Amino acid sequence: SSFDQIVSIKHSIDRVKEDGEATNFPITLAGNKCDLVDQRKVDEEEGRMLASRLGAGFKETSAKQYYNIEETFYDVVREIRKLDKKRGGGGKDKEALKRKKKCAIL
Repeated sequence: SSFDQIVSIKHSIDRVKEDGEATNFPITLAGNKCDLVDQRKVDEEEGRMLASRLGAGFKETSAKQYYNIEETFYDVVREIRKLDKKRGGGGKDKEALKRKKKCAIL
């Protein structure tokens, strides 16, 4: 399952962080298809524990029922804004932010 690939993906992300300018950015693990309870391959608690071990947030989602979809993205945006404030940002130079920041959704 894709659950098995998460640790490998996290290692890839860590390598990118080491090689580039970005050293700290939020990661959220989304457990999709939570509406298919009878077909569940990963328990919610397992997902939460893995996310915690990886230093990531966690949300169970359902694209079909549009459950927790927007909330998941809003949580990531809030975390990005918190990090930006800690770094002394705050949106003062929007052009510089556009050039420097990138977002990847896997």
